[in-house]
Amino acid sequence: MPNCLEDGWILPLIDESGLSIPLRLILYFVGLLWCLVGIAIIVEVPLAAIEVITSISKTELKADPDNPGKFKKVQIPYWNGAVANMTLIAFGTAIPKIMLATIEIIASEFYSGELGTATIVGSSAFSLLFITGVCIMVIPSPKTRYIKKAKPYFILVLVFSLFAYLWVFISLTVISPQVIELWEAFLTLTLYPVLVLLVYIIDNKYRRKKVSKTQHWLIQPTVDKNGDPLTTSSVNARSIASVIKDAGGSRRTVEEAAAIATVKANAHIRRSAAWYYVGATRNVTGSERLIPQVKPKSNTNITGEGLGEGPFDGSVVEFSSPVYAIHEHEKRVSLKILRKGNNDKVILFRFETISGTAEAGVDFVARRGVLIMEAGQRSLNLDIEIIDDNTCEPNESFYVKLCHNDDSNSDVKLGKQNITEIKIMDNDGYGLLEFDKPTYLFKENIGIAQLPIMRKSGAKGRVSVKWRTTDKTAIHRKDYEGGEGEVVFEHGETKKMLHIRIIDDQQYEKDEKFEVELSAPRGGAGLGKVFRTTVTILNDDEYRDLVDKVVDLTNLNLDRLKLGTSTWGEQFRRAMHVNGGNTENATPLDYIMHFVSFFWKVLGACVPPPSFLNTNGIISLITGLVLVGIVMATLVDMTKTFGCMVGLNDSVTAVTFTSVFISLGTSVPDLMANRLAAKSDKYADSSIGVTMGNSAVMVYLGLGLPWLLSSIYWTSKGRYFEIPIDTLIVSIPVYCMFAIICIGILVLRRLLPACGNAELGGPAVPKLISGLILIILWLMFVIFTALYADGVFSFIST
Repeated sequence: MPNCLEDGWILPLIDESGLSIPLRLILYFVGLLWCLVGIAIIVEVPLAAIEVITSISKTELKADPDNPGKFKKVQIPYWNGAVANMTLIAFGTAIPKIMLATIEIIASEFYSGELGTATIVGSSAFSLLFITGVCIMVIPSPKTRYIKKAKPYFILVLVFSLFAYLWVFISLTVISPQVIELWEAFLTLTLYPVLVLLVYIIDNKYRRKKVSKTQHWLIQPTVDKNGDPLTTSSVNARSIASVIKDAGGSRRTVEEAAAIATVKANAHIRRSAAWYYVGATRNVTGSERLIPQVKPKSNTNITGEGLGEGPFDGSVVEFSSPVYAIHEHEKRVSLKILRKGNNDKVILFRFETISGTAEAGVDFVARRGVLIMEAGQRSLNLDIEIIDDNTCEPNESFYVKLCHNDDSNSDVKLGKQNITEIKIMDNDGYGLLEFDKPTYLFKENIGIAQLPIMRKSGAKGRVSVKWRTTDKTAIHRKDYEGGEGEVVFEHGETKKMLHIRIIDDQQYEKDEKFEVELSAPRGGAGLGKVFRTTVTILNDDEYRDLVDKVVDLTNLNLDRLKLGTSTWGEQFRRAMHVNGGNTENATPLDYIMHFVSFFWKVLGACVPPPSFLNTNGIISLITGLVLVGIVMATLVDMTKTFGCMVGLNDSVTAVTFTSVFISLGTSVPDLMANRLAAKSDKYADSSIGVTMGNSAVMVYLGLGLPWLLSSIYWTSKGRYFEIPIDTLIVSIPVYCMFAIICIGILVLRRLLPACGNAELGGPAVPKLISGLILIILWLMFVIFTALYADGVFSFIST
């Protein structure tokens, strides 16, 4: 086994000759994995700076189409969204590969190193094939995601992406075999700004044609001059109500409701590939998550404090009327007790009389005891004896109360009318029927509005009265459940409740009204003066307070979703605490990954924040790029030394192993980011669309820049810049062939209803078949490249 002690760009830091090979092998393998975690975390620094730079905007006043004659503030970005994606953001997500190729050229004194080129091709294959396959399958069936961008835009990016690799192959094998001339390097790099310019032209043309009147139901979008939603939006308070309503049947605190609203609002906000990269990385490294977690639902209803009451499956007992009237000479009053809800069981409950102006033993016989209702029994009568003392006295009252039996279980619950009043009267008429008041006010969340109908000036016999509702500003079946019906008073009953259900639509709205009118009394009774009443439904203040709290907290959460807003102190605080300090929602895996990545988090926090010296991210970007370069150089040193120690002595084979390992390691965060984008975004642009663009950027920048530097250097010395093609002669053609197959699959999925007419998701079977085909193609790419490197077969003679 070789010693593998050559000096690299960074390593070895100490003399390793005294260490055994097995020990060094273990240390380097652990170091490789640790450095891959570090790359994923450190790349967050320049990405956050890029997000700040591309989101710089100015405020302008625009006419508000919803309020004629009024204006509203809108944020106009300096960066075109499509151009930002193709420039800084694409560069940011491809930083590790671009830095690898550039550092390799400079460190090797402008001699070609195949590692950078092979890594870029391998990363493109992994992104286009493996990541696309995962994104197709990750969408739950039958949901879909499709690319929304205009066809010319997508076709342009697609053509430039494929042409990038064809151009590399043609340059190295046809135009000037194994040599890159200065004009070829210059053209390779120039194709990148050409692509950006064409993207800008097509995107602007597409935006001018687009109708900009659509608005998202959940957020009040801040739009640019073309009507496109920006990355900053304020929550629409009316729509928050629908979020809370959708959470009905679940136990939610204000924080949980705000978390749900944040997730929903975030799905409507345009996010960049950089944002998804950072979000995915934080999810698996124990850092503060961009998107708050939502706890699973329980079986209770939402309230302001999250203390709802679940459905009751037992029996509810109460009096049929809250007031009875009896004459002294009748000597007995019969009180009707009703049973509602479940009547499958035998239930027991207690009662007792309570003195009022009428005294026990003088005006009535005191009673207390236990009442039993058999299974299936819906009502029973309780008789209370009245004492006729033959003395003239004013009307008097006493009460009867229902209560739980000492041995009763939770199957019995007392209703609202668990106490009734008994009036001992002198009058002996049938009575007049009327409402207690001419107007009633109820909050929208009251559930059931109870309107008292009084029977005055007599309580003799059985009488009834009809009722009917009339819409005013409140609408039947929309704001309340009205209609018409009849209320019956039994002998002695002097008060009945008319129950009308109020519909809580959980929306911001003005107070609404409807009327209820009594008519056609029967049984000898007449109508009183107040035979019509107006019911006003008040917008619930408590509910409004709840919505306002959720709105404020959701806006706060959305502000936290922005990258690059932390101060230097906040960077260190979040870096040094698991889940950014939110330990309540931290999982055991978060603690483990926080321990593993602690060094890298603190190292990243040392970089000045984007707000440092009001430079809008410039200093942060430059410092972050330097830090990424150092970590990337260390990773390459570790990979080469590890490959040497496991016996990969042949240069071509070693480069193949190294490039595949680095491609996988640096592309895993891309996999997590695209997977998050596919699940979170409404469209496939942030996952599939960005993958296409990044492939082109990695070639035009990742190869064009180092090639141009080397070509200038060697041209100044009167020589050509030579590049050994080795595995590129098979990897690039195979990649292009598989890329065409991948694109064909995506096009077919968009055209075929069996696939849901979308690039991602759709019915389960076609989705799995499409995804597995692309993953298998990536495995075939790796196998073909490895077999060619080992000399198992040859492509063409070189």
